[in-house]
Amino acid sequence: MNYRLAKDELSELLERIAPATLFTTGEAFDGLTAPDGMILTDRNQLPTGDGVERAWPDLSGDGSEIAVQLFTSGTTGKPKAAILRHENLMSYILGTVEFASAQEGDTSLISVPPYHIASISQVLSAIYAGRRIVFLENFEARAWLDLCAAERVTNAFVVPTMLVRIVDELAQGSWDLSALRGISFGGERCRWR
Repeated sequence: MNYRLAKDELSELLERIAPATLFTTGEAFDGLTAPDGMILTDRNQLPTGDGVERAWPDLSGDGSEIAVQLFTSGTTGKPKAAILRHENLMSYILGTVEFASAQEGDTSLISVPPYHIASISQVLSAIYAGRRIVFLENFEARAWLDLCAAERVTNAFVVPTMLVRIVDELAQGSWDLSALRGISFGGERCRWR
């Protein structure tokens, strides 16, 4: 979910997706009340193998269950849910990524918001390939370049506006991006200035 939505919009979306488990941060959903069947879990409090028993929903199923609902906002109207099922995500990963194909040191930089399909597919692809993952919580071109250089990132995905900002920032400084082998982008065509 786009945590930048107004609280009333977020409340309405929570009602639409319940029952579900939502991983978030406390501050992103301050002031919201979870509807019946909704489990709000602070991502900073995820299980760590500390022996503490937690209540998790039943995870059995045949793959046709909903894995992700992405809310897309068009130019008019309320956000619409794009439904991705476990079988859809598995089909994508199995058809595009070779299992454990990452080389030692391969690192994916995730900088696309978590409510974007690119973020979800990039996380799943990196895990399946066995790449290390680093996250950039809030995109800024200089921060992206700094993290890319510091973490020796090999793979990244950006949307076109991010790519334009990165290229513009490259003209302002120097970074060692020698580890970077691939940048993917999508969403719209890229408009260069």
